[in-house]
Amino acid sequence: EMGVTHVIRGDDHVTNTGVQIALFQALGAESPVFGHHNLLTTVSGEGLSKRTGALSIESLREDGIEPMAVASLAVLVGTSENVTATHDLNELAGHFDPAATSKSAAKFDPDELFVLNRALMHHMPFDEARDRLMVLGISGDDAERFWLAVRGNIDRLSDAVAWWRILADGPQEPAEFSSEDREFLHQAFDLLPEEPWNGTVWK
Repeated sequence: EMGVTHVIRGDDHVTNTGVQIALFQALGAESPVFGHHNLLTTVSGEGLSKRTGALSIESLREDGIEPMAVASLAVLVGTSENVTATHDLNELAGHFDPAATSKSAAKFDPDELFVLNRALMHHMPFDEARDRLMVLGISGDDAERFWLAVRGNIDRLSDAVAWWRILADGPQEPAEFSSEDREFLHQAFDLLPEEPWNGTVWK
């Protein structure tokens, strides 16, 4: 009824797939095409457990992980292709090849998700980020210039909020610097160009 045509699951379900196909046939329904991929393990080789909830969609969303970061890793991990961040789902679908998936278990490193997420942030156009930035309170005539300036320095979209507040209100807490840091900052200040500062002064 839901129009599902293909089901791809971990290879630990191979043994029960035959039973499920038989159930479809007994009910007079058309069986979907079943496929099985290699299992994911932790970096240390332990099996991932969904019971812990550490890698649930909910927890990834709370961590600010972009859907396309998850999709990019899910499609490419365990294949011969390099795992890179892909912005477009249709483009990513072109890289999906079940036959290219290794039969041995693939190691999953959560840090890789953050690397992919960072890459997506650094190249996200303002038109794609605009509505989500507005929800975070970032809007107005300066929003686009702000986004293009800070996106290369953030790991997740919510990181932009701190930069927006700094620009609007200044640092929220007094900064504490060591004597060495203070000397470095004094030297940097002395090297600043003459005001007024604008969008071309740093080029």
